[in-house]
Amino acid sequence: MLERIANSKSKIFLSVCFAFILGIIAESFLQVRIIWWIPLSLAFIGLLFLNIFWKKKKTRLVLLAVVFFVLGFWRFELSLPEFDQAKIQHYYGEQITWQGVVVAEPEKKQDKIRYTVQAKQMAAPEAKTISGKALVSAGLFPEFEYGDLIEVECEIVEPEPIEDFKYDLYLAKDGIFALCYPRGAIELVEKDKGNFALAAIYGVKDHFAEVTNQIFPEPQASFLAGLLYGARSGLPQDVLDNFQATGVTHIIAISGYNITIVSAVFLIIAYSLGLPRKKAFPMVVLAIVIFVIFTGASPSVVRAGIMGILVLLAKQVGRASKIFNVLIFTAAFMSLQNPWVLVFDAGFQLSFLATVGLVYLSPLIGPWFEKVPKTLGFQESLCSTLSAIALTTPLILFQFGRFSLIAPLANILILSAIPLTMALGFGAALLGCIWIALGQVFSWLPWIILTYMLKVTEIFSTFKIAQLEVPNFHWIFLGLMYFVLGLFIYFGQRRLRQRANKL
Repeated sequence: MLERIANSKSKIFLSVCFAFILGIIAESFLQVRIIWWIPLSLAFIGLLFLNIFWKKKKTRLVLLAVVFFVLGFWRFELSLPEFDQAKIQHYYGEQITWQGVVVAEPEKKQDKIRYTVQAKQMAAPEAKTISGKALVSAGLFPEFEYGDLIEVECEIVEPEPIEDFKYDLYLAKDGIFALCYPRGAIELVEKDKGNFALAAIYGVKDHFAEVTNQIFPEPQASFLAGLLYGARSGLPQDVLDNFQATGVTHIIAISGYNITIVSAVFLIIAYSLGLPRKKAFPMVVLAIVIFVIFTGASPSVVRAGIMGILVLLAKQVGRASKIFNVLIFTAAFMSLQNPWVLVFDAGFQLSFLATVGLVYLSPLIGPWFEKVPKTLGFQESLCSTLSAIALTTPLILFQFGRFSLIAPLANILILSAIPLTMALGFGAALLGCIWIALGQVFSWLPWIILTYMLKVTEIFSTFKIAQLEVPNFHWIFLGLMYFVLGLFIYFGQRRLRQRANKL
């Protein structure tokens, strides 16, 4: 087997990507600080031996894998936080006054607003330049915007796990290693200190949200905002609870899991309506790109968009084997950009697994649903939805300790309506930007569909089997479930290839 891999350029490429990913995963768990020159020296020694044994293919493969494993290990080590006096996390437990720029869209809750702030300057107890990100939790008023330079007085708090939720690692994936709870009022020092393009996008988005609230009643307005750009702050708690109980929370989250499923459904419907593949594919890809830009193009949303486009590419190419290297390379590239996402970002993990399900499992279970109507791509949408759910369920059990038995049916009933709802809702809001009365006239149809989806989750959430708690789901069971799924996909794909070769 080693010789077969060593003789294939594509398999060598796949191997080094895997080695790089494994190096990141290893250091994610170990988090051992090593002097920077040690991994560089090991990589250099590996390259030296690689040059000597280049013609010995199997030895070359092993050495390449070792070099990239070391590089992956080193990449994660570089991302570990520093605690010198120039970093805000150096001041854990201390009361300081400092200034920083709001570098992400504020996260609005019902009783507070969270700001991701890039530290710039400490004013007290001494004046000095500092850096690093802190999550500032403040009241609803006064409200600040992206790009505002603010001054805060607070105690710097170290993030810690909250019960079973690793809150500290959840923040670390975004480079946040400090919390701040202001003692007094936050002061605005200066405006427009952020990226001009992002500020413009957030401004358009805020205006769009304001118009949506004017032409739609609640909770439909907040639900549409969640579908279009992932806003969840306006949704009542009972609606959020219904979504969670029925396993459809992902539809109002900007995640690869959401985008991969929705984009696949979009493409399937486009095909079923008779739109040629050459036209449907670029149109849906363009829609994803516009969506990513409209939401602010944060790293997590960009990753989600890439995963969605990969699913479309697999559907377009028609052969799962051709997309595998691209999928692994994408995971390696995303890990290079942010090595924390592999182990500590559940959203990235779910999106990756959903993509695997849509690409590899969906063609295998398709024959099981031959009697299901193909109208508007319902049959293929059903297979895609169930495939994504099957691949993500073990991780959901492990990460969140719960499972919705009603989720497959709820997702099937809701996901098929999402593309039309997003298109009609966006169109109505766009008309509302021109003239509110015009938007209100065209809002009735998306309102009906939004109400239908809300009613589905409300009814299904009353079922006793809607959600089951599965506490202490051991990682061994996680591994066994994915081992079984892996075997099923491996042998199933092999049968498909054998049939294709016979034809």
